[in-house]
Amino acid sequence: MTNQEARLQELEERIELVGAYFLATGASMREIAKYFSTHFFPISAKTVNLYVHKYQKKHPELASQLQEKLIQNSEKDYTSLEVQKQILLELDLLFHGYKLEEIALIFEKGSSSVQRDLTKRLEKLSQVDEIYREFYEGVLRKLRENQIETIEVNRKKWK
Repeated sequence: MTNQEARLQELEERIELVGAYFLATGASMREIAKYFSTHFFPISAKTVNLYVHKYQKKHPELASQLQEKLIQNSEKDYTSLEVQKQILLELDLLFHGYKLEEIALIFEKGSSSVQRDLTKRLEKLSQVDEIYREFYEGVLRKLRENQIETIEVNRKKWK
């Protein structure tokens, strides 16, 4: 077996492991990444998501079960009290002048995850609760201000 064949076989084994684990537990992508990184091999939540979708394609007979778990997983994310608490902590830092990248460093996650929390998840919560609607409108204003500030800083750098 060549080196490339061995790597492909290892990749297929990882897809099977991660996909089967997701199907059995319904854990979040981040939880699965943490579990596998601690016990087996380093993996990011983004890669877990990719593997789960590849697993779904490889096993069409499990596609509906996997899709149901994916939907449950995304729904529980923004409605869980833990996620709402996280969003409120991120909101507090944003309104105290922290940038998305700084908030991401504090919580040890990607800035795109923070942005998702403060936009998509907060928007969903704002449709359910009036208090979140006020926060959401404030976040949009703050993010626009940060974008304008970033553009101005970059223009000065390139002049």
